[in-house]
Amino acid sequence: MLCRGVQSRKWIETQAEATDFRISCLNDGSSDYYCYTIFYRYAVSGIPYLAKGDCSDQFSSYADAEAAAMKKSSLRESLTVFYSPKKPKIYVLRRGIDVSVFCSSVYGVICLLLASSVLPWLIGLYLFGMPPAEMNCPTPDFSEHRWIPSECPNI
Repeated sequence: MLCRGVQSRKWIETQAEATDFRISCLNDGSSDYYCYTIFYRYAVSGIPYLAKGDCSDQFSSYADAEAAAMKKSSLRESLTVFYSPKKPKIYVLRRGIDVSVFCSSVYGVICLLLASSVLPWLIGLYLFGMPPAEMNCPTPDFSEHRWIPSECPNI
């Protein structure tokens, strides 16, 4: 998604027209709520392509979500899409990097880094117990099933 966001800055803009919608029931852990997806069609050089736009609103009933989706799609409200000139079926609804995607990607990388450095140590604690007190910067050696000394990082 990050690559697509960067690439989309140079993509071509066109208008898409609403064709249909779908209502979805989701659960946030405590209650159900409803949202809708509107499907759009756009054409490039006479070839039709499909796009979809998800609603950011949440509705307490199916009927409310359906009424909102019908109103939005019946207006024949056009949607701006930005498509790849090389592959017109690839599109985005906003050019550039989506901040929420960027933040969640950074969060994922941080979690991965923490897990890759802390997780082996926690597994070592579980398998081998506490490392010897006299050992500086112990590291679990899973092939030998013991703690081994290692160089301490300069922090």
